[in-house]
Amino acid sequence: MSVTQAAILGIVQGLTEFLPISSTAHLLLVQHWFGIQDDMMIFDIALHWGTLVAVFIYFAREIGQTVIHTVLFLIRRPRGAAAREEFLNHYPYALTGGLILLATLVTGFVGVFCLEFFKFLIQSIFAVGVTWLMMGVLLILSARIKNLERERTLAEMHHRDAFFIGLAQGISLMPGISRAGATILMGLKCGLTPRDSARYSFLLSIPAILGIGLLKLEEGIQFFRMRPEIYGTGFAAAMIVGILAIKVLFQVLERGKYHYFGYYCLAAGIFAMASPFLKP
Repeated sequence: MSVTQAAILGIVQGLTEFLPISSTAHLLLVQHWFGIQDDMMIFDIALHWGTLVAVFIYFAREIGQTVIHTVLFLIRRPRGAAAREEFLNHYPYALTGGLILLATLVTGFVGVFCLEFFKFLIQSIFAVGVTWLMMGVLLILSARIKNLERERTLAEMHHRDAFFIGLAQGISLMPGISRAGATILMGLKCGLTPRDSARYSFLLSIPAILGIGLLKLEEGIQFFRMRPEIYGTGFAAAMIVGILAIKVLFQVLERGKYHYFGYYCLAAGIFAMASPFLKP
């Protein structure tokens, strides 16, 4: 893999990680067209760490408050409904931290039991195209689904919301199903505001990406030492473009145009399904 290819893959990761169009599917498709046959897991993790740093930069203050408030809750352990309510009034981000942990556990449960099926899908560009079509249909239909409840903020989230959003993140391990798209759509369906659905989705991505990255950290360091220009270029491109993509996503959500990405997913799915027959 050349430095140019690494930069292109980093740009693709940065653009598609936060938009509801599936970064995994795009990376698989681009790698297929580049003719890259090597195991790309470590490089893909490096790209995801690049977009993870973008999340840390964009949400630095909120992430810091969530960590501090959650740790204080675990240390003080307020007992009784009244004590917990008083604590959360002073440290509201503790609730967000707890709900992120709950959703992460649900995602992990889905991942453990469906891992082999997800691995099978990754091996087929055609299968990725099919799941891409599914994502497109869900996005298009989301424009017609109206939640009857009033919109709620993160401070008003329920444990039930975290469970279903964590379940959506687990299902998004299928290549072609966007993690950001699935979790934001589920957040909207649960009654969260568009902005808070996106905020929770981004914060929820942190433990998932960190967990996978830490498991492969030693191996990743070894690969980086062998090809620092490749891994450094991909990481930097994903981080820089990722910050811009987050800003674009919030603008799209505020304008109510999120479902338009569904038409792109339909086109991408058809192209992916035809790709094995088109590529010489």
